[in-house]
Amino acid sequence: MSDVADISVLVVAYKSRATISACMQALEAQSRMPREVLVLENGSPAGEQIGPEDVPLGVQLIRQTENLGFAGGNNLLAKSASSRWLVFLNPDAFP
Repeated sequence: MSDVADISVLVVAYKSRATISACMQALEAQSRMPREVLVLENGSPAGEQIGPEDVPLGVQLIRQTENLGFAGGNNLLAKSASSRWLVFLNPDAFP
């Protein structure tokens, strides 16, 4: 059995600097890792944006200057995902 699951975890983040670290740490603690994790910085105001320093190495950070909303943000991430299965995870959820 592989330690990597055929899953892309999609996280749409808006004003999420306070919670994104705990979310990423919880993902890293899983017994099976997803193939990829994609995080969308969804147009948060200046000073509240997530940057590369807020996500672990290997996490794909996509920046959007305009807030696309939850559905629009997930649609954008889904287009970039390469796995068979998608997991939609809020940045304040800790799996």
